[in-house]
Amino acid sequence: MKKKDKKSKKKSKETEQPSKSFQLKDYKMRLLSKVDRLKFNAQKSLMEGNLDDAIYNAEQIIRLAILADMPSYIKEQEEFINSIAKEVQNEYLISEIEKTSKSLNEMYDKLVDSNQTSQAHEIVESFKNRYQDMLFFDTIPSVKELIAKDKKIWIEHITSLDNDR
Repeated sequence: MKKKDKKSKKKSKETEQPSKSFQLKDYKMRLLSKVDRLKFNAQKSLMEGNLDDAIYNAEQIIRLAILADMPSYIKEQEEFINSIAKEVQNEYLISEIEKTSKSLNEMYDKLVDSNQTSQAHEIVESFKNRYQDMLFFDTIPSVKELIAKDKKIWIEHITSLDNDR
Protein backbone atom coordinates (compact mmCIF):
# COMPACT_ATOMS: atom_id res chain seq x y z
CA MET A 1 0.00 0.00 0.00
CA LYS A 2 1.25 3.44 -0.83
CA LYS A 3 1.87 6.09 1.77
CA LYS A 4 -0.85 8.27 0.31
CA ASP A 5 -3.44 5.47 0.70
CA LYS A 6 -2.49 4.95 4.34
CA LYS A 7 -2.75 8.65 5.05
CA SER A 8 -6.10 8.97 3.34
CA LYS A 9 -7.48 5.95 5.25
CA LYS A 10 -6.17 7.44 8.48
CA LYS A 11 -7.83 10.76 7.69
CA SER A 12 -11.12 9.10 6.81
CA LYS A 13 -11.10 7.22 10.15
CA GLU A 14 -10.39 10.46 11.97
CA THR A 15 -13.29 12.18 10.26
CA GLU A 16 -15.62 9.24 10.99
CA GLN A 17 -15.00 9.34 14.77
CA PRO A 18 -16.13 12.93 15.25
CA SER A 19 -19.16 12.19 13.11
CA LYS A 20 -20.23 9.28 15.33
CA SER A 21 -19.55 11.32 18.42
CA PHE A 22 -21.59 14.18 16.99
CA GLN A 23 -24.46 11.81 16.15
CA LEU A 24 -24.46 10.44 19.69
CA LYS A 25 -24.47 13.94 21.19
CA ASP A 26 -27.22 15.00 18.79
CA TYR A 27 -29.26 11.92 19.76
CA LYS A 28 -28.86 12.66 23.46
CA MET A 29 -29.78 16.32 22.93
CA ARG A 30 -32.96 15.35 21.07
CA LEU A 31 -33.74 12.82 23.77
CA LEU A 32 -33.23 15.36 26.56
CA SER A 33 -35.37 17.85 24.68
CA LYS A 34 -38.16 15.30 24.40
CA VAL A 35 -37.81 14.43 28.11
CA ASP A 36 -38.04 18.12 29.03
CA ARG A 37 -41.15 18.51 26.89
CA LEU A 38 -42.73 15.45 28.52
CA LYS A 39 -41.83 16.75 32.00
CA PHE A 40 -43.52 20.05 31.20
CA ASN A 41 -46.61 18.21 29.94
CA ALA A 42 -46.68 16.01 33.02
CA GLN A 43 -46.53 19.02 35.38
CA LYS A 44 -49.15 20.86 33.34
CA SER A 45 -51.46 17.84 33.42
CA LEU A 46 -50.97 17.51 37.16
CA MET A 47 -51.83 21.17 37.72
CA GLU A 48 -54.95 20.78 35.56
CA GLY A 49 -55.98 17.75 37.59
CA ASN A 50 -55.58 15.35 34.68
CA LEU A 51 -53.73 12.66 36.60
CA ASP A 52 -53.96 10.01 33.89
CA ASP A 53 -52.08 12.25 31.42
CA ALA A 54 -49.53 13.20 34.07
CA ILE A 55 -48.81 9.53 34.76
CA TYR A 56 -48.70 8.71 31.04
CA ASN A 57 -46.10 11.44 30.43
CA ALA A 58 -44.04 10.25 33.40
CA GLU A 59 -44.11 6.69 32.04
CA GLN A 60 -42.91 7.94 28.66
CA ILE A 61 -40.02 9.72 30.37
CA ILE A 62 -39.11 6.51 32.19
CA ARG A 63 -39.06 4.59 28.90
CA LEU A 64 -36.78 7.17 27.31
CA ALA A 65 -34.57 7.27 30.40
CA ILE A 66 -34.17 3.50 30.28
CA LEU A 67 -33.08 3.68 26.63
CA ALA A 68 -30.58 6.44 27.39
CA ASP A 69 -29.41 4.88 30.67
CA MET A 70 -30.36 7.90 32.79
CA PRO A 71 -31.26 6.45 36.21
CA SER A 72 -31.76 9.85 37.84
CA TYR A 73 -34.67 10.58 35.49
CA ILE A 74 -36.17 7.17 36.23
CA LYS A 75 -36.00 7.78 39.98
CA GLU A 76 -37.40 11.30 39.61
CA GLN A 77 -40.40 10.07 37.62
CA GLU A 78 -41.04 7.16 39.98
CA GLU A 79 -41.22 9.69 42.82
CA PHE A 80 -43.55 11.86 40.73
CA ILE A 81 -45.89 8.92 40.11
CA ASN A 82 -45.76 7.92 43.79
CA SER A 83 -46.71 11.46 44.84
CA ILE A 84 -49.72 11.33 42.51
CA ALA A 85 -50.72 7.96 43.95
CA LYS A 86 -50.48 9.35 47.47
CA GLU A 87 -52.61 12.36 46.50
CA VAL A 88 -55.27 10.08 44.98
CA GLN A 89 -55.23 7.90 48.08
CA ASN A 90 -55.67 10.93 50.36
CA GLU A 91 -58.55 12.22 48.23
CA TYR A 92 -60.21 8.83 48.46
CA LEU A 93 -59.72 8.67 52.23
CA ILE A 94 -61.10 12.17 52.71
CA SER A 95 -64.14 11.24 50.65
CA GLU A 96 -64.71 8.09 52.69
CA ILE A 97 -64.27 9.93 55.99
CA GLU A 98 -66.75 12.60 54.86
CA LYS A 99 -69.32 9.94 53.97
CA THR A 100 -68.80 8.21 57.31
CA SER A 101 -69.03 11.45 59.30
CA LYS A 102 -72.27 12.45 57.57
CA SER A 103 -73.75 9.04 58.29
CA LEU A 104 -72.58 9.21 61.91
CA ASN A 105 -74.03 12.70 62.22
CA GLU A 106 -77.49 11.38 61.33
CA MET A 107 -77.10 8.44 63.72
CA TYR A 108 -75.83 10.80 66.42
CA ASP A 109 -78.90 13.03 66.12
CA LYS A 110 -81.23 10.04 66.38
CA LEU A 111 -79.43 8.72 69.48
CA VAL A 112 -79.47 12.12 71.18
CA ASP A 113 -83.17 12.57 70.34
CA SER A 114 -83.89 9.22 71.99
CA ASN A 115 -81.91 10.21 75.13
CA GLN A 116 -78.99 7.90 74.36
CA THR A 117 -76.35 10.62 74.57
CA SER A 118 -73.72 8.30 76.07
CA GLN A 119 -73.95 5.94 73.11
CA ALA A 120 -73.83 8.86 70.68
CA HIS A 121 -70.71 10.18 72.40
CA GLU A 122 -69.06 6.74 72.31
CA ILE A 123 -69.66 6.50 68.56
CA VAL A 124 -67.96 9.87 67.98
CA GLU A 125 -65.05 8.95 70.25
CA SER A 126 -64.60 5.65 68.42
CA PHE A 127 -64.66 7.50 65.09
CA LYS A 128 -62.04 9.98 66.33
CA ASN A 129 -59.79 7.20 67.62
CA ARG A 130 -60.00 5.31 64.35
CA TYR A 131 -58.76 8.23 62.24
CA GLN A 132 -56.71 10.25 64.75
CA ASP A 133 -53.41 9.36 63.06
CA MET A 134 -54.41 11.07 59.81
CA LEU A 135 -53.10 14.61 59.80
CA PHE A 136 -55.97 16.00 57.75
CA PHE A 137 -58.74 14.34 59.81
CA ASP A 138 -59.53 17.39 61.95
CA THR A 139 -59.62 19.67 58.89
CA ILE A 140 -62.57 17.97 57.16
CA PRO A 141 -65.60 20.27 57.64
CA SER A 142 -68.16 17.51 58.34
CA VAL A 143 -65.80 15.97 60.90
CA LYS A 144 -65.20 19.31 62.63
CA GLU A 145 -68.96 19.87 62.76
CA LEU A 146 -69.64 16.44 64.28
CA ILE A 147 -66.89 16.76 66.89
CA ALA A 148 -68.00 20.27 67.87
CA LYS A 149 -71.62 19.15 68.17
CA ASP A 150 -70.62 16.16 70.29
CA LYS A 151 -68.45 18.30 72.56
CA LYS A 152 -71.29 20.76 73.19
CA ILE A 153 -73.96 18.09 73.75
CA TRP A 154 -71.65 15.96 75.89
CA ILE A 155 -70.82 18.88 78.17
CA GLU A 156 -74.54 19.67 78.50
CA HIS A 157 -75.26 16.00 79.25
CA ILE A 158 -72.53 15.74 81.92
CA THR A 159 -73.68 19.03 83.46
CA SER A 160 -77.30 17.86 83.61
CA LEU A 161 -76.21 14.59 85.26
CA ASP A 162 -74.25 16.53 87.89
CA ASN A 163 -77.25 18.82 88.54
CA ASP A 164 -79.55 15.82 89.02
CA ARG A 165 -77.38 14.51 91.84
